[in-house]
Amino acid sequence: TPQPPYLVFHLGASRPEKRFSAEGWREVAAQFSGSIIYLIGSKDEEALGASFSDLPHVVNYIGKTKLTELFQLIQNASVLVGADSAPIHIASHTQTPTLNLSFSSVSFWETGPCAPRSFVVHANTPSEMSPTSVAQAISAIITVGAIPQNVIRGVVVNGPRFEVQDEFFSWSLIKALYTQADFPVLPDGKMI
Repeated sequence: TPQPPYLVFHLGASRPEKRFSAEGWREVAAQFSGSIIYLIGSKDEEALGASFSDLPHVVNYIGKTKLTELFQLIQNASVLVGADSAPIHIASHTQTPTLNLSFSSVSFWETGPCAPRSFVVHANTPSEMSPTSVAQAISAIITVGAIPQNVIRGVVVNGPRFEVQDEFFSWSLIKALYTQADFPVLPDGKMI
């Protein structure tokens, strides 16, 4: 089990237009040679981690973890960095500081991240994303320093949200969102 402090990078995304370049990720990772970095992702994303084999501080977990194992790994991270994807939403659930690398193909104000000390670096396209901006934002998050001006503070979602203490409901909702299963019924019908 990894011991904090460490960083978690999710290199992949559901679509190429949501994915930061492998070269950009390498440049960011190189700036954190004093930190352990865990790469995560699905088996379909294994090729993304291959270019990090020469960086001794980077541990490649891509395709090697179950979804349930990601919760603990992300919860104990100093920061999770990635695109709008399941790990970003897990980080919101575990209250892990998050840096969402967002592009114009995604509405980050609708999706988050929502955890405390979560931020967004935005560019129109992945090729326009600056590795220096990403690294500066990560540094500010992990040192609790001043956030660079080009970084967007965590998203507050306006409108109704559910405050439910029932764990079964929470997991059923996550399952519905990610597997197209039926949405659960609120246990007592309360909505805040």
